[in-house]
Amino acid sequence: MEIAKSILYSIGAFVFLLQSVVAEATLVNTLEKIQKKGYLEVSMTSKDQPPFFMTNEKGELIGIDVEIAKGMAKSLKVDLKFNRNAKSFDDVIQIVSRGEADVGISKLSYTLERARLVLYSDPYIKLRKAILLNRVQYAKIKKERRANNLKELAGRKDFVIGVLEKSSYVNFAHSLFRSATIQQLKTWKEDIIKSLMQGNITAAFRDELEIKKFLLLEPNANLNVLAIILKDQEDPIQMVLQADDHHFQDWINGYLSISKLELNIDTILAKYKDYLAN
Repeated sequence: MEIAKSILYSIGAFVFLLQSVVAEATLVNTLEKIQKKGYLEVSMTSKDQPPFFMTNEKGELIGIDVEIAKGMAKSLKVDLKFNRNAKSFDDVIQIVSRGEADVGISKLSYTLERARLVLYSDPYIKLRKAILLNRVQYAKIKKERRANNLKELAGRKDFVIGVLEKSSYVNFAHSLFRSATIQQLKTWKEDIIKSLMQGNITAAFRDELEIKKFLLLEPNANLNVLAIILKDQEDPIQMVLQADDHHFQDWINGYLSISKLELNIDTILAKYKDYLAN
């Protein structure tokens, strides 16, 4: 019996060792594979996300994510290729997890569901979650419910929050506003903002950069909406890569550390102000 256990233990140890060797070889070859083919392939959504990535008047991609991708490709001494096949943020996750792109740099938030499929880098910018409230609907519910704060108000089914479908904010909304009614809408401006201004939803939920961008482009909207930054709710923006690419993950984190990117929201909005309406 002891001999049998010893044999099984030895077999198990050998299998583990073999798996480790194979995995290590795969990890080491990640950067080598990129350099061998001569280009870094970056997945981004097909729809521009100013100021993270958008097309200028020359048809060129520009923006925060584009600058980071160019810097990485330059450090690797390879060309840069953008994969714009993703129709949503979740599609970027799928494309990277299947190995159809080397990395996803597409204003991606962290969720536990996505982390089951991909690895995340360290954050390159930290946003905070924010909410836009329809002033009339907000005052009406507040008066009827005699609630003292946003948390109490959002604990009602008649508090309707609009979020982008297939975005991380679907999960964020369900987690933060458990009793509220969450409506998934297709687009930010045409669907969510329009519904908010018309009073069909009580609130619009997204990150502070998008909220500030909207108010910058539509300053008169302050008459109809109230913006609240949730200061205790961070939304770190990170890159994603294949689930076994730990070596590449270390390289990316090292690149971010050495680059010392100092990304300030107000500075970013000012730099790309001419492209925010895209």
